[in-house]
Amino acid sequence: MPTSVVDNDGMTLFDPQEDGLDFFESLEAMRVELNDATVIGPYGYEIPVRIDNGPNTGEVVTETGGLMLTERSQNPQRILIDAKPSTPLKTGDRFVGPITGIVSYSFSNYKLLPERLPDIVPAGLQPASTRLMQDDRKLTVASFNVENFDPGDGQRIDQLGQAIAVNLNHPDIIGLLEVQDNNGEKDDGTTDASESFRVLIESIRAHGGPEYAFTDIAPENNKDGGAPGGNIRVGFLYNPQRITLTDKPKGDSVTSVTYGAQGLSLNPGRIDPLNASFDDSRKPLAAEFEFAGQQVIVVANHFNSKGGDQAPFGGAQPPVRSSEIQRAKIAAIVNGFVKSILQVNPKANVVMLGDLNDFQFSETLSLLRGQELTNLIDKLDEKERYSYI
Repeated sequence: MPTSVVDNDGMTLFDPQEDGLDFFESLEAMRVELNDATVIGPYGYEIPVRIDNGPNTGEVVTETGGLMLTERSQNPQRILIDAKPSTPLKTGDRFVGPITGIVSYSFSNYKLLPERLPDIVPAGLQPASTRLMQDDRKLTVASFNVENFDPGDGQRIDQLGQAIAVNLNHPDIIGLLEVQDNNGEKDDGTTDASESFRVLIESIRAHGGPEYAFTDIAPENNKDGGAPGGNIRVGFLYNPQRITLTDKPKGDSVTSVTYGAQGLSLNPGRIDPLNASFDDSRKPLAAEFEFAGQQVIVVANHFNSKGGDQAPFGGAQPPVRSSEIQRAKIAAIVNGFVKSILQVNPKANVVMLGDLNDFQFSETLSLLRGQELTNLIDKLDEKERYSYI
């Protein structure tokens, strides 16, 4: 199977040896067999799997059995099994027998319609835990997309509390993304999220974590995207026994934060919130903390999603990724904010985090990094350069 190219000729040549699109097209409506298929991600609408393509394919496989998307490859060899498993699947699980079925195409993806699903051998994947430990001279900072969290999330409240308290080892500062308002997706004008933060803080405490404090700025109603009525926003949890949120006036949804000789003008404060580049998207939130006598600026981001982009296996080749235009503008604005800090204080401590909705090798990340920042994910082994499956 091709393992790097989806299509590189605008569908002008039929080349199943090189193009993944043409490879699957050559098999459409045919009965095929997959041997030793390994699950490479959780079940959504289909089961994503890979098979052994032999040596020297250039594939990058994670330690847990996932298939890494890289700058060199969009992984056309990923196969989607159009069936719902009877038991939950995890990355690395393996089917014990061959999967036989018909190759089909729907919703801009080739997929296999199986006659039946063989039994699964679990790989035993468990949630990872950080090895990072804080001490008197080490500040720990995390980023966590809590995916449309609100106080009515039931079991997820307990799961998130354990993840933060135990798996993340209760970081000193957590940039939270997708925190909904107090009544979730009820579209009644509510934008306050204090109850959402409260129930999460209580869950963390119940799992042995510290008594966090929180800070955020409520968005204007239905102005930041996401589910109507949900009013997702970025915000911070921080451990007041370890760090201090410096005493400055709190910003509002429309006032832009600046940086001067005394630090941030607002704490927290939004970066250029009225800029049209942030329309229907989250506004970056900058907060100023003090740790071990030093000022630390942390900026939580949640860039616009890839919604609206054309699909890799879609009918238009090459696919148009229209969402990148807005992300590039946002990245340039946020990098400009970092520049404004360093012009005043070249030795400032600045941490940029969040869900940037793009890959570490993308133009978005290049623009955000500029000459001012270091993208820490580049310090990892290539097999670890991901944060979402």
